[in-house]
Amino acid sequence: MATVWYDANAITVGAGETVLEACLRQGVALQFSCRAGACHVCMMRAPGAQLPKASQAGLGDSLRAKGYFLPCKCRPEDDLKMFRPDPADIAFDAVLVERHVLSGDVLLLRFEPHCNLNVQPGQHIQVVHPSGTARPYSIASLPKHDYFLDLHVQYRPRGLVSAWLCTDVQPGDTVSMHAPSGELSLQGFAPDRPVLMVATGTGAAPLLALAHEALLASPRRRIQFVHGARRRDGLYLHDTLQALASAHDGFRYVPCLSAERVPDIAEGRVTAQFDRLDWAPGLVVAIAGRPDMVDSARDALRARGIPAAQIVVERFRRRWVEDGVPTANPELWAALAEGRLLQAALRVFYARVFADPLLSPYFRGVTQQRLIEKQYSFLKSLITGSRDYFGQRPRNAHHWMVISDDLFDYRLGLMRAALIEQGVQEPWLSHCHALEERFRADIVKAASVPRQIDGVALTVDGLAVTTLDSGTLCDHCEAIIEPGTEVRYHQRLGTVYCTNCSAASDAAIAAT
Repeated sequence: MATVWYDANAITVGAGETVLEACLRQGVALQFSCRAGACHVCMMRAPGAQLPKASQAGLGDSLRAKGYFLPCKCRPEDDLKMFRPDPADIAFDAVLVERHVLSGDVLLLRFEPHCNLNVQPGQHIQVVHPSGTARPYSIASLPKHDYFLDLHVQYRPRGLVSAWLCTDVQPGDTVSMHAPSGELSLQGFAPDRPVLMVATGTGAAPLLALAHEALLASPRRRIQFVHGARRRDGLYLHDTLQALASAHDGFRYVPCLSAERVPDIAEGRVTAQFDRLDWAPGLVVAIAGRPDMVDSARDALRARGIPAAQIVVERFRRRWVEDGVPTANPELWAALAEGRLLQAALRVFYARVFADPLLSPYFRGVTQQRLIEKQYSFLKSLITGSRDYFGQRPRNAHHWMVISDDLFDYRLGLMRAALIEQGVQEPWLSHCHALEERFRADIVKAASVPRQIDGVALTVDGLAVTTLDSGTLCDHCEAIIEPGTEVRYHQRLGTVYCTNCSAASDAAIAAT
């Protein structure tokens, strides 16, 4: 048994209990989301403490060195003092020094950070809007060589952050950002191995940084760079990549367009260019772009025998701006046997979700059957155009969940597999994928957001005190709690603890 000291509270951590579980049980409110170490919302620091290795998994070297850890994964053996994150460790300011159009609706924004950053090629940063909303943008430059952060931003008139960056922020203005992150990297591979880079849209930004870094280390390294777009102005790095091809004998640039014919530029999607490429032994593949392209490219690579260990990806975060709901799709509903195949797939899907260590923590306190019914009702209303779904829409239903693009794609993969097992085939698999992809922007986020009811933002987290009208069981020790008992409960989870389990200091009670 260990004691964690935090904000004048002495928190007793029981055997097998995590720091987060102990805090919630004893009335000390911490922010959290996934409870599985994926979202990093609960991250705290304990300088100088001996921390379990599992509690620091997924954190950067600099954060680990400063004693940062994840309370949801920490089962301490020794006492420790816990502190909130230092804002200077995870956030920084940068000044916009230059902005110009690269091509079409893609702009280059060059920032000068106020501090030295440990940026690896292929990483991205989160740009924070004044409202607090953050959006990830890949870094196209090599800051350790020229100090600046170059971002390639596609202007979307109705995009909260992109419109603000492209029109409102002016040279000389200061913008808040979160520390670089991401694992799109070639560092785990020998520097003489050939590389294939596949990108659509501004997914070319992180691959450009990777290409520059690789060529600086080995100017003759063999690199094939396939960049796809719908129309010519989408190839916004055309001149830059042609110049690299001219300067380096081993660099080959393959542009392609899927919706326009232009002399000297290949037709079709990026995967249609694979037959033209050199598939040298030991080829490493880096992919960045729209999630549907990433999935199709990986499928094509697997068909060619490229091992998954030789493929690194970065999924470009597509943000939907359309209002309303999709139009009815009676053909899809018929392909799903009027919903029978969908119900069967959801049963398989949620059985796996509840057994999955990454996804199951998001669904504590709710039954599989309830989730199946709600999801079926929601998807049926979208596919058929009916209005018989009265539950929460994705933004409100997932308001507290901090889910990455990788985890969202992992979930999509499980659902796709469940549909395939029920006999659903293309093109209907892609129709189902596109339907769920529509809500990526509502579900994927870097921080929890308040639930909105009639325009009013409700509490995301925290503890409150109430008197029970009817008896219940303690969510920790399962002891009976009699009616009329004053209890402390978590406002999002609804978890209730008896007096013995929720014992906390006066300071903890006052803080809630």
